[in-house]
Amino acid sequence: VRGVMPMKSEAIDDGFDAHDVYELTYTRTGLRVIVTGFYIGTKKSAYMEVFFPNVQGFRCLDEGDLIRFWESEQLRSKNCVYQIHDGGWLSESVPGVLSVTGSVGFSHEYLIATGDYCASVLSTVEPRIHVYDDPYPLAK
Repeated sequence: VRGVMPMKSEAIDDGFDAHDVYELTYTRTGLRVIVTGFYIGTKKSAYMEVFFPNVQGFRCLDEGDLIRFWESEQLRSKNCVYQIHDGGWLSESVPGVLSVTGSVGFSHEYLIATGDYCASVLSTVEPRIHVYDDPYPLAK
């Protein structure tokens, strides 16, 4: 997208080797994103739950459809949840989109980045993040 400012972000999770968005559920209570991956520095399967109690909008795209984000070098850490300060989805504003709710004026933008699907979320509050062991480990 021409004229889009470079991305500026900060990691807000404690580190997680994320592989994919496993589940994304939106209800009246909020948006719940479950991510599969490993605890940092291990090959121990784990899940990360990222819950947003107040959401104005979200999108989920394959990482290949977000090349501009990856090229920014802002997502090169061992994290998967970022607050986007500049150059994210909100900078791609289209006239008439997000204009009714005023989301552009008061939302924060977050990105859940994995090696496959990625979720962009507009929310007025920081998400609650919880990492837990794989509840369905393979039987040996």
